[in-house]
Amino acid sequence: MHSLITPLIAVLIIHRILLIIQRIYFHPLSSFPGPKLAAATSLYETWHALFSRSPLSWPEHQRFVLHPKYGPVVRIRPNALHISDPDAFRDVHKVGSKFTKAKYFYVPFRLSNALFGSTDPDFHRKRRSLIAPMFAKGEVIKLYEGLVKGKREMMVGNIRSFLGRGSSVVNMKNALAGLVVDVAAEAICQTSYGYVCLILVVQKPAYAYRAPACWKLTRSRHTP
Repeated sequence: MHSLITPLIAVLIIHRILLIIQRIYFHPLSSFPGPKLAAATSLYETWHALFSRSPLSWPEHQRFVLHPKYGPVVRIRPNALHISDPDAFRDVHKVGSKFTKAKYFYVPFRLSNALFGSTDPDFHRKRRSLIAPMFAKGEVIKLYEGLVKGKREMMVGNIRSFLGRGSSVVNMKNALAGLVVDVAAEAICQTSYGYVCLILVVQKPAYAYRAPACWKLTRSRHTP
């Protein structure tokens, strides 16, 4: 038994060494700048995200350390680039883009067969074509203009009431977030949570009201 363990360990070590060499020098992303350790292993990101004692978070490390040193495109993992160029964002996310979405972000939603959770651009295009007519400008106005106007008037009325009670400041970021969540919830789930009213009373951050509606997105798992 012991005679097999040593060769097996040697094979694993050689495999890891060859893999690191391939990632650094022969990988499709090998021409992009970045730390060699980040090109060799994802442990570079893990260290800075979870264990580093630096006052900078991992996103801050990318922004304030890596980009000033390496430029607008930095290799942060063996299979990942981080880009700080707005023009590149438009190229990646434009309609008809051939870039594949990151699966790790969409897997937790368990919507791989739905439009939102699809990561393959060809599959996404086919799904999108089924509902694209519903999102034409004229169709959106016909279906949702009344809903949006009604929620808007409700928000304006509550702001006036809120100010009439002696308050001099309204957190419009929270108010508009409540408006968006209410419109989306009623359009998608046929449910109104009244956040456009509640958010002006308690003045909590907008994200405090989004969680109760999120689970209902799972209903779209088998929709186009």
